[in-house]
Amino acid sequence: MGVSALILLSCLGFAIQAQAQNCSKPVGGPNMHLKVDAILQDTFVDGSKVSFGCAVGYTSAGGSPTITCTAGSWSDLRLVCERKSCGALEEISNGNIEYPNGDTLFGDKAVVTCNAGYILVGNKEIRCGSQGWMDRLPVCEVMKCSTPGAIENGGFSPEKEFYNYLDVVRYSCNPGFTLNGSRESVCSENEKFLPEPPKCALVECKDPVIPNAEFVEGSRPPHKFSATVTYKCKPGYKMVGESTVTCDINSQWSPRVPHCREIKCTSPEAMANGTFTPQKELYSLKDVVRYSCNPGFTLSGSEQSTCSQDEKFHPEPPKCVWVECKDPVIPNAEVVKGSEPPYKLSSVVTYKCKPGYKMIGEATITCDINSQWLPRVPACKELKCTSPGPIENGVVTPQKDVYSFKDVIRYSCKDEFEITGSAESTCSEDEKFHPEPPKCVDNGSDTSRTTIIAVFVVILLVIIIIVLFFVWRKKSKHSGYVGPTLLGVKMSSQQEERPPG
Repeated sequence: MGVSALILLSCLGFAIQAQAQNCSKPVGGPNMHLKVDAILQDTFVDGSKVSFGCAVGYTSAGGSPTITCTAGSWSDLRLVCERKSCGALEEISNGNIEYPNGDTLFGDKAVVTCNAGYILVGNKEIRCGSQGWMDRLPVCEVMKCSTPGAIENGGFSPEKEFYNYLDVVRYSCNPGFTLNGSRESVCSENEKFLPEPPKCALVECKDPVIPNAEFVEGSRPPHKFSATVTYKCKPGYKMVGESTVTCDINSQWSPRVPHCREIKCTSPEAMANGTFTPQKELYSLKDVVRYSCNPGFTLSGSEQSTCSQDEKFHPEPPKCVWVECKDPVIPNAEVVKGSEPPYKLSSVVTYKCKPGYKMIGEATITCDINSQWLPRVPACKELKCTSPGPIENGVVTPQKDVYSFKDVIRYSCKDEFEITGSAESTCSEDEKFHPEPPKCVDNGSDTSRTTIIAVFVVILLVIIIIVLFFVWRKKSKHSGYVGPTLLGVKMSSQQEERPPG
């Protein structure tokens, strides 16, 4: 049993070895096939040879096309097949050739386009086949346009049976008509004149009627094409639309004829801490509103606004701001009585200057509606006294041009003079020295000497008179005459004693 199995396996191995000597159908490389005599065979005995050929459109680029079956295997195939080349096409007049694939090999194509103004006659695309280019090269023929149609009430020039590409015709209208459209048309790529021929229109616009408007300048009827007119609205009216309009090709004013609308202003916005009068929903041109503020507030801005041409109130509405005056800062002053910061409307403050200073202005000030102190905030000016000047027969010390408050000056007299009055004077609040300057008078030594001399002279005169009197009297006794002046009394007495005669 074991021997039988061994014999059977040996026979099977010899059978497999014998079958391995044959080759199966070989497979060629890209773009190639077995030649006719080997196409129908599936098994090839050891030593068989087969040949390959290139597919349609391909050609040998070298290498042996034959392979050999040896011990069940084919030898290496060295044949190389590459695409056939058709070569570049000839240049085309008035056109261009492009190769989308960038080459002219089998299966590639060429695309032909004509220059502007030329028409392609033939196939646009040509493919490279196994025998070369598979179609004839097309041609580019110049475009032609037939004569454009006539236009009513007008014509064109030049007039020809055919027009070449880019030839131009120009249109014109008969007198009284206006060209509606392009004045020129060109023979274009689609063998038609573009743009479309224009029309000749009889243009006349009606005279605009605009209530509450006035004519400014422009055309007078009849208004023909491109005529313009300009209007303005009467006072109190606002123009809606353009002031200048033009008669267009359709006998219409462009843009549309405007109209004049009565000017109205809407009510101003409500004021914080204030109001305005009169209050209405709408106001006419030049209507005036007046603003006012609640107590303790003041207007910041104009107290009135006017409805203006732009349908707005001008100037802008004011604001009501809380009245507050700045803290008065007065150097060298102090508050006597009054309000404390913050200073609102009608706050009152009274100041006084510190010693040595004089107030310039009113001592009491009041915060007014304009956030200003009235009267103006005072100032404290330092007290100064000017020099009282010298005194006769005396000296003042110290000597300065200007003295400060409470400065003291002292007076002294020259020798033989003594002071009469106060020897000191003080710079006072009225900016003058008090008390008044003293005087320097003679101290009496010269006066006594003069008095003694005078008395001596008087005594001497009295003695002289007495002596003279006695001398005279003595002479008078001898002569019997008694003078009337010295003896008047005596004579009168003697006459009284005489008896009546």
